[in-house]
Amino acid sequence: MENKKQGFTIVELMVTVAIIGMIVALITISFSGAKAKSRDSRRMEDLKQISNALNLYYSVHRNFPTANPVIHLDGADTISTSLINENFMPAAITDPLDSGNYIYQYFSSSGLDYVLSFYLETGSIQGYSVGAHTMQP
Repeated sequence: MENKKQGFTIVELMVTVAIIGMIVALITISFSGAKAKSRDSRRMEDLKQISNALNLYYSVHRNFPTANPVIHLDGADTISTSLINENFMPAAITDPLDSGNYIYQYFSSSGLDYVLSFYLETGSIQGYSVGAHTMQP
């Protein structure tokens, strides 16, 4: 009578674990790029919403908000608070990763001109590359 052992050898198990590890690594890498593209899309939508809120503010007050020359829109800043309190924006808008990434800056003491600055992680948005950008009214 032969004594046959059933099961896998240690080499077979190691090869299987290595293959699974490589597959997981490839999937993780592909998803991280998708997440960055998703954050950039959200940033563009956020900036459109902030810009629309600032235009509504302008239509009521005949100027854009003038607080400090440069304000990081982090949700607790004076610009966001003012836009929310006057119902121009439903809630605070912050960057998906860095809450100080959106920057509001006005250029005249009369408050008739502003620039929104922001940073993109990828080149997935048409007309924009990786890095810092600005948007004006």
